Amino acid sequence: MAKLGKPFKYIVTCVIMQKSGAGLHSASSCYWDSSTDGKRSVLRRKLF
Repeated sequence: MAKLGKPFKYIVTCVIMQKSGAGLHSASSCYWDSSTDGKRSVLRRKLF
């Protein structure tokens, strides 16, 4: 990705799990410059 020379930073997290009633806790952290960096969150409950 660095060879593309794009001014973007990619941070991807994906969780795929069976729907069985069990809970899931997840955490992550990132350090960025809030004046130039941002975020996008996408939640899809049904893919197909």
